[in-house]
Amino acid sequence: MSKEEIVVGEQGKVEVGSLLLDDQNWRLGKKLRGETQEKIAAHLWSAFDALPIAESLARNGYYVSEPLIVIKSEDKNKWVVIEGNRRASALLAITNSEIRDYVDNEKLDELVDKSELKIDSNTEIPVVIYPARAEAEAEVGRIHQPASRTGRLAWEPYPQAAWICSKIDDDGFEFEEVAELAGLKHADVRKKYRDFRVALQALDYGISKAQIENAYSLMTVAMSNTEIRNHIAAPSPALTKKGSNPVPENKKEELEEVLTWVFGNEKTDKKVQDSREMSKLGRVIKSPKGIEALRGDASLEEAHDIAKDEGMDPKKRLLSRLNASVNAMSSATEDLSDFAEDKDVKTLIETITDLADSLENTVENA
Repeated sequence: MSKEEIVVGEQGKVEVGSLLLDDQNWRLGKKLRGETQEKIAAHLWSAFDALPIAESLARNGYYVSEPLIVIKSEDKNKWVVIEGNRRASALLAITNSEIRDYVDNEKLDELVDKSELKIDSNTEIPVVIYPARAEAEAEVGRIHQPASRTGRLAWEPYPQAAWICSKIDDDGFEFEEVAELAGLKHADVRKKYRDFRVALQALDYGISKAQIENAYSLMTVAMSNTEIRNHIAAPSPALTKKGSNPVPENKKEELEEVLTWVFGNEKTDKKVQDSREMSKLGRVIKSPKGIEALRGDASLEEAHDIAKDEGMDPKKRLLSRLNASVNAMSSATEDLSDFAEDKDVKTLIETITDLADSLENTVENA
């Protein structure tokens, strides 16, 4: 099939030599956007481990069931890869000696020398063409969702949140637009955006990107805990704003200590061993005596025991508060239908929903 015969939205084929890595790929970060193909390829190889993909390509060839998503570049003989840049970087490194030299990987050189498959720049591989970047990225957002029917693997929480943040901060999308683009609930987009922005703030306080990526679930569980969130003054999803740090500057010390308890640092071991202990951390943070102990030499378990002993019986207090919440929400239903479209009412409902999710998360991880 020639390039002219490719139908938009249907599988076609293009030559490997006509592929361009996307220099606007959200995975690159701002520093690498607009860089050369060689530098982009080198980054994808080092940061996202493209060697296993290259090994599979050299051994098995390119699977027809995994087409790249592409758009036409300004050079009409080239195609920009919107989805599948790791695979594209592997293809280009195998077939393009200049990119291979820039990647500078001895295993790659050995792989190319020993490969019996004849993959070169003229080899045709399957693609799906989209008329413009917006349409292609909308598909990228959809195919990586858990409910996707495309057969693609769902994004892990970290790359999904990074993509959402990139669309909002770098491309100027609104929360509602990204929700529609990705097939997510509006409140979920706000929550994922807030959590990722807190993760970006964590990088400023000595937490490494590798720590965040490898244990991102700890960040999301921590941000789902109301007491931890209140401690660092992070907003609910409904009150999260575009382009601003969720944790205010006057809560810098509180954020740093939470990050230390959750991730540890060069001087201090972490005190939360897994996500199931996050609810304990929340209870300790709420207790003046508990948090004082945690700031000292006490373990999380020891600080939790101190917090439990403080004040009234914890179970009675919990039941009293839950009953009050149930009664208040039951009464609110009497007038809700009359003001269901009111903006302030919707914001409060989103906040209540987030609190309910936080309670459920605490029970599930207790």
